[in-house]
Amino acid sequence: MSKRICVFGDSIVWGAFDDEKGGWTNRLKKYIESIYSTKYSIYNFGVDGDTTKLLFQRLNKKLQSICPKIVIIAEGINDSLFYQNIQENYIDINDFKNNLTKILTVIKKFTPKVIFIGLT
Repeated sequence: MSKRICVFGDSIVWGAFDDEKGGWTNRLKKYIESIYSTKYSIYNFGVDGDTTKLLFQRLNKKLQSICPKIVIIAEGINDSLFYQNIQENYIDINDFKNNLTKILTVIKKFTPKVIFIGLT
């Protein structure tokens, strides 16, 4: 059975703006396949416009269906969008921190192996 890696994040995870290779997640998949053949399966759960709030809402269901060995999170750029007219971020910094904590808590139920990429 192959080891499963789930990648969650925004449009950059999904592969936006990389018509040639399908984004960094797909590039990572091809690289790992070239080294390990069929030992790993990589699942791209990138969503255009994703935020930590939206990820938290769907995370548990996705992880239950896959049971990953490793989870990679690349979130935050959409949360940090700044609206000049109201002088606020799309997701408040404290909510962002709380969302990340909740996301990590959910992931830890499935695997201790979590990689946070940071803002994408």
